[in-house]
Amino acid sequence: MKKIFLLLFSLLLQFSVFAQIKPDTTLFQKFYKFEDRDEVFVPLGKIAFADTVVEFKRGNPPAKEPFNNPDNGLGEPDFTTYATDEPKYVSIGCGGQYTVKFKEVGFIDIEGPDLVFFEVGPSIEPFKVEISTDGKKWLQLGRQVNGGQTTVDIGRFVRKTDPPQIFHYIRITDLKRFCGGVTPGADIDAVGAIGAVIKLSLDAKVLFDYDKFVIRKSAQKPLDKLVRQLQEIPKAKIQIHGHTDGDGSEEYNQILGQNRAESVRTYLQQKLKNTGDFTYEIESFGKSKPVKDNETDEGKQQNRRVEIIVFPDKDFYKPPKKD
Repeated sequence: MKKIFLLLFSLLLQFSVFAQIKPDTTLFQKFYKFEDRDEVFVPLGKIAFADTVVEFKRGNPPAKEPFNNPDNGLGEPDFTTYATDEPKYVSIGCGGQYTVKFKEVGFIDIEGPDLVFFEVGPSIEPFKVEISTDGKKWLQLGRQVNGGQTTVDIGRFVRKTDPPQIFHYIRITDLKRFCGGVTPGADIDAVGAIGAVIKLSLDAKVLFDYDKFVIRKSAQKPLDKLVRQLQEIPKAKIQIHGHTDGDGSEEYNQILGQNRAESVRTYLQQKLKNTGDFTYEIESFGKSKPVKDNETDEGKQQNRRVEIIVFPDKDFYKPPKKD
């Protein structure tokens, strides 16, 4: 009997260890060095940099190869040297246009600067900046950004709302001030969001069986990734929105979306027990906010989703004191 008890205790202990989710302490609260002056604090760290090229319109004249690869402007700043056969920046050309997107986060207006641009090279080349929530309607941020490594406060241009508007797209247009050499136009190393919020859209096919709201085991990986991130945020408001496709009645879809959102909340609460100070806001939009046409199976699948938005407390955006 004693051996059986010890065996069961051992198995239970192993299960509890494996059930724990270790926080990812490498992500957040990071400082990035400017080339010629102080550092800039980016609260959400490496996930707060643009990671997708939406469109790249090379200027006239364009930059020469290998300086015109748009992927070199993505991710964290990693500029080392200007004259190299393997540049870690993209020259967008004279009058060129560079549109990027943040997949894991969006950005909002916070107190102080909201965006940071790492424009590098021997010349400081100004550019125009526009931002968008959906990649369709654009808001211009003044006449120009002066170039170099600089921050921008979007507050003067953004309408105040509650909850705040969440932007995902940035469009940079070179202003044709320096158009000579092999790297004409602005040279972009990285584009970051200081005022970043976590925003995830999870496919309902991954989370649930068809027409169900019990979370599948296959859904644990993306949810546990979010848990690891949340463990590094002391206080936050978490919004969970349930969405469905257009099939069925409005009432049925409203209930299904609500049940799915509540299932996700329950999962997060269990994993984050005794961790952080989190408040949850649950809302079902049913079939009222499709992102694609409900006339196709593919469109319906994309409409069936749960969106999670994490708004860190305002103190999270204040730089920690260094030793």
